[in-house]
Amino acid sequence: MGQQRDSHEFLTIYLEQILNASYAEKPSRMHVIKTQSKTPIFQIFGGKLRSQINCKACDYKSDTFDETFTFNVPLPSGKSPDQCTFSEALN
Repeated sequence: MGQQRDSHEFLTIYLEQILNASYAEKPSRMHVIKTQSKTPIFQIFGGKLRSQINCKACDYKSDTFDETFTFNVPLPSGKSPDQCTFSEALN
């Protein structure tokens, strides 16, 4: 305690603590990674980020999926948060 934290960090820590409390005993990190997507907390608040790499030489596509509770959305250039809609930020 006594540390300044922003709302994003607070939400991330809060959700992780709820997720960890859902296990009867402290699981290994690998167990959490393998099973977190099946927990009610992750099913409500979680999601997957897809990273895709395309090779222009051979047209090979590589997809990687990472489970996460949050993701950052950059604002369009020159707009403040109160001037931007969620749809505009996603485009």
